[in-house]
Amino acid sequence: PRARRAPAQLMPREGRSVFVAVVARSELDLLLFDSARLSAGALSFLLLIGVVLLQLGFCRTKNVISILLAQVANLALASLVYALFGFGLMYGASRGWLGTDSFLARLPEDTRGALCFLLCQTLICSAAGAIAQGGLVERAKLGGHVALTLLFSLLIYPLFGSWIWGSHLHG
Repeated sequence: PRARRAPAQLMPREGRSVFVAVVARSELDLLLFDSARLSAGALSFLLLIGVVLLQLGFCRTKNVISILLAQVANLALASLVYALFGFGLMYGASRGWLGTDSFLARLPEDTRGALCFLLCQTLICSAAGAIAQGGLVERAKLGGHVALTLLFSLLIYPLFGSWIWGSHLHG
């Protein structure tokens, strides 16, 4: 009988040590993980577009522009507020219910992975805020939408996210 050989992906190439093969493998894993995060962010952006189209389908024609303006304001404000403050509240080192550091988009050492993660979470926060704003369609002015976006991206989403995923970055 033939002896079993190790899979080709675990064996080093000629002239390479095992350490180099393992480092290259982990770099590929990080690249795949980051591309999965970016794909999740792209799907969240498509979810945001779908929610806006659903809201437009439930409103009268005269309110289409105001709903589109409210959702653009939602995307801009939620992205800014969550990236600067909400991410720190959600993923900062926790001393209770909320994180207390990582504000103003201060990211960990792995900048590429952290930026992918920040982008994905920012788009998910914006999409969740758009879903919450669906209850205000044709019932509130732009100021009400802005207030809900600020409340949602600064307090509600980071608070509940911190309870569930808060230890993701700091263990």
